[in-house]
Amino acid sequence: MTINFDERIDRRHTQAISVDECRSAVFHEDAQTAKFPYPDDQVIRMWIADMDFAVAPAITEALHKKVDQSVFGYTFLSDEYYNAVINWMKTRHNFEVAKEEIVYALLSAIDISEYFIG
Repeated sequence: MTINFDERIDRRHTQAISVDECRSAVFHEDAQTAKFPYPDDQVIRMWIADMDFAVAPAITEALHKKVDQSVFGYTFLSDEYYNAVINWMKTRHNFEVAKEEIVYALLSAIDISEYFIG
């Protein structure tokens, strides 16, 4: 699978903070009146964890599959999930992890701090 990271996706008018609210987020001013030294299309916004490229097709397909079920709720983690994490850690990082050592959290930063701090 190849992903074209060079393809520019126009994120304007999509409620993307890095684009539509850039001026107010950086300068804490009204987005329409804030003075910015460069035109918006010449700014590389590296101050926010956002992506200006499409996600992998497999992710889009998985989301469509879930949405097509028309039922949303809490689900358990399958063995397929755990095996994927275990295999990823082994092949990408040469690190062996056991299923029991994998912690899943919806709010990872908060839950991890609770796990370690109590």
